[in-house]
Parts: sequence; structure tokens; C-alpha cells
Amino acid sequence: MRLLSHFYGGTAVSRVPEISASPIKSRNMVGGVKGLGLPFVALLLAAAILPGAYGQSSASSSSSSSSSSSSSSSSSFVVTTNKSVFDSGDRVIVAGTVDLGDNNDNSNKDKAKFVTVKVAKDDVICGQQFVRVERDGSFISRPMKVDCGSGNYTVTAAYRAQLATTGFRIVDEENVVEHSDELAQVRDTVMQATDRVNARIKELVQAGASIPTQAVEKYQLGASEASLAIQSAEYGETSSAHKHMDAALAYFADALDLLSPENTKALLQPQADEDEERRLAAANDRYDRLANIYRTLAGLAEKNGVTDAIFDDIQSLLVEAKRLIGVKDLNSAEPTLALTESMLDKARAKLVEQAASSGNYGDDASVVAATSHENNAAAVNSPEARNLSASADRLEKRAEKLLADAAGNAQAENQIREAISLINVARTAIDDGNYQSARESLSTASKTLIDVNRLIHSF
Repeated sequence: MRLLSHFYGGTAVSRVPEISASPIKSRNMVGGVKGLGLPFVALLLAAAILPGAYGQSSASSSSSSSSSSSSSSSSSFVVTTNKSVFDSGDRVIVAGTVDLGDNNDNSNKDKAKFVTVKVAKDDVICGQQFVRVERDGSFISRPMKVDCGSGNYTVTAAYRAQLATTGFRIVDEENVVEHSDELAQVRDTVMQATDRVNARIKELVQAGASIPTQAVEKYQLGASEASLAIQSAEYGETSSAHKHMDAALAYFADALDLLSPENTKALLQPQADEDEERRLAAANDRYDRLANIYRTLAGLAEKNGVTDAIFDDIQSLLVEAKRLIGVKDLNSAEPTLALTESMLDKARAKLVEQAASSGNYGDDASVVAATSHENNAAAVNSPEARNLSASADRLEKRAEKLLADAAGNAQAENQIREAISLINVARTAIDDGNYQSARESLSTASKTLIDVNRLIHSF
């Protein structure tokens, strides 16, 4: 049976499971359906605490103006129906509980007791039964066929001086189809709005931004209204579904406005400025290192009479890299420095080749080899390399912790291994001085671990 959650006073209440309208056999056709008792009736009565909806009962006494609800004292008289909305042709079952105040009276103990149940529409009686009351005070009618057309119905149950009422409505098939399409549209609209807000929040979290408290509050209110809208749609309550949908969309719109790029720029700016400063320092350090290597190699080439246009090209690249760093165009400076480093490797190889062909393996060859070692060592010890290595260490520790928390979750474990593989790829790129590739690998690994964390804690 499908249970639909409703809320009352912050407490989740399960919707009453729908009862089949097929006839139920009973030895006592006048007394209703026997043998079901209070536990079964209690399921039906769970709906009676939902205020303002069909299926809610009210009790009263003909000798008093006071009324009681399903949560009242021992004098309560509660009645409900198996559904709040019926299709045309469905059969209605009425159930409830009544206070048997004379249970201790031996003279009345064995006498049959009955509740009079009437179903009316616009003051016209559309159905009536005398339903036997069980010893525990519960009663449940036989399925009743109601033939007064679509509309709102009132159910009245009477036991001695006590009265209880509830209501339901019948809709024809055309209205059911129309409402079904309309309510499906409500669900789709609410879910799409929820997805948009969730995507924006995820984007900001991955960028390292803190979500403002006011935006969190708007999101929570919107999520609550969205849940109520979907529940109302499942319950067939068109008016309530639209009301909650409108409220949810308004809250989500406020949240998205608070999380817009214009309003979150200040949240991301400190992190962006810090990243920019690190990149600028790393670019300057890399430029100085490459310029030193160039001067060493150019001096050796001049000393040994080696002339090659590659040295002029390297010098031009260094001049351009210095200019780009000066104007803080790091997106252009970093590739220029990478190209410069690649060409320095080629120039070094040519000098080694020249030294080998001339049989000169003395000090000059050692200097050339030293520039290669200096290049690799400096790359590993640069500020950017150290920052990236520290990030790789942090991500690796997080991956190890998540792997322990995965507890046999195969999907999570596979994603964690992918992240660890990316971290290792990043470490290799750091050693090679390919910082851009290292950053991309670490970024992908971080996003993967964020998804894994959500996957693990969603179960």
C-alpha cells in the first residue's frame, strides 16, 4: 500500500490506505463488517486528525454545544471514510469509534448497539445504514454505493445522543483526467524549481563559498512548501497544491536572487584574490628560473660557437612572458612560460649533442646537465608546486576517510578510487612542472569526492 505523508503541527501522519470497494462477506449484514475491530478502524481514523480536509470528523452531543475531535477524551465520537475523494462508481466505507459509556452496565452489556450512518448531498439522503458497534467501540459499515452524482457529500453518524460528521467528494472521470494532468504539471514545476536552486547551491559550495544564512532560510521554506505541494498533488487537492506551489516558487526565487552572481561575488572574491596572488607569485618564480637557465645556456652556446635561432626565439618568449606577468594576464603568461620551458629543453639537447660530437665532456657538459637538474628541482620546490602538493595531500586524506566510511558501498568505492587515481596523475604533473594539468586533475578529484560524500550520507 502506498502511504502519503501529511503534516499537522509538525508531525508526520500517514495517509489512510485506500480500502477496496469490493463487497466484504459478513454473517451480520445489518451490523456491518465484523471481526475487523479497533486496530483496523484506527488506520482509517488516522486521517481524522487532518484539519480542513474531507475525511475529518467532528463530534457533538444533542444536549451540549461542545464538540470534540479524534484526540478528545473518552467521550469522543469519531467518524471517517476510507477516502476523501472518490471516483464516480466507487463504494464508500464509513468507520469510526464511539464511547460506550454503559459498558460496565451488565443489563446493557450483551445488547446489540448500532450507529446510524447517513450520507447526504445538498440535504438529500443518498445512502443510509445501521452499523453494529463492536465491544471495543469500533464500527465499520458495509461498502455503500452512492448515486447522487459528483460533488461534496456529508456523512452523519448518530449514536444515542451523540453525533459525528465528516465529508468527502465524488468527481467524474473527465474531472479526474483534467485534475491529474494539472497536478502532474504542479509536481513537475516544483521539482524543476527545486533542481535549479540545488544546482546553484552546489555550484557555490564547490567554489568554496559560504551560503548566506538568509538564503538558507529561504531555501528551507521553499523546500518545505515544495514538499507540501507535491503531497497535496498526490492527495488530489488541486487548490492546496497550487497554493503551496506558488509559495515554494516565491521562496525559491528569493533564494536564487540572494545567490545570484552579483550578490555572491563578494563571497567568492577573497578566494579568487588569494588564488590570483598564488598564481602571480608562481609565474614570477617560474620566469626567474627560466631566465637563469636561458642565460646559462646562451653563454655556453656563445663560448662554444654554437649559433641557433632557437635562442632568439627563447629570448622573445621570455620578454613576452615578462610583459604578460606585468599586466597580470596569467591565462596568457602561463602557456607562454610552458612553451619557453619546452624550447629550453630543446636548446639544452642541442648543446649536449654538440658537446658529444666534439668530444667535449668537460665542465661545459656538466653545466648543461646541471641546468636540467636545476629545472626539475626548482619546479618541485616552487611555491605553486608546494601548494598543489599540499592540496593533493589533503584530498588523499579525505579519500582515505571516505573509503573507510563507504562500508561496502560499491558505487562510492569505485568513485573514490577514481579520485585517488586523479590525485596520482596530479602529483606526476606537479613533478613535471605542468601545474595547469595538476590543477585540473585535483579539481576533478575534489568534485568527485564531494559527490561521494553526498552519496554515502544519503543512505
